[in-house]
Amino acid sequence: MLHHFVKKTTSLTVLFAFLAAMVTLTLVSAPAYAQKDKDKDKPAATAAAPAPGAAGYRIAVVDMGMLMQKYSKRELKYKELQTEVDKLQAEIDVKQKGIEAARADYEKKREKMTDDERAATKLQIENDMASYKSELEKRQRMIDTNEEKVLKEVVDDIQKTIAQVAEKEGYHLVLNSGGGPRASVLYSSATIDITTTVLGQLNK
Repeated sequence: MLHHFVKKTTSLTVLFAFLAAMVTLTLVSAPAYAQKDKDKDKPAATAAAPAPGAAGYRIAVVDMGMLMQKYSKRELKYKELQTEVDKLQAEIDVKQKGIEAARADYEKKREKMTDDERAATKLQIENDMASYKSELEKRQRMIDTNEEKVLKEVVDDIQKTIAQVAEKEGYHLVLNSGGGPRASVLYSSATIDITTTVLGQLNK
């Protein structure tokens, strides 16, 4: 997660673990769509059962957490987003410091002000604060929207590549082997793990 305004931060590791859990159900079926085109012209019974003498359906696993963390495009996109966040943060910090300075000046001079001067100064500070909060929320929404777009693009790339690798290597089902309580796989052999293959395809 990017470092947002008002110091809203979330660990990237936690974010990726959450995303890996969220896409688990999609991964269970997504790579199989490549097989559907091949099977659509066959009778239903033929498509649903392995051919006589065949080894049966092939299953593979991928670690979505690792793919999310090590996908070079994700890293690049996040660096670009963080640069934009830092720029916006610097701009909003100037506004905040201006309001703080105005408040300090008001507190220092209020006893010598007339009632009208105090009211006018206080109203100006309140208006500036309202404008600051509105701008802060606007920029936060913009950053959140851009981040969601990047995450969607990254997940779409990963799922598409998983489907391509699965079709090429003859897998009918791909499950998420990433850790955590919502992982779809409790145990899998390293021989059916295609994470490295998918990552290589993503980063080539």
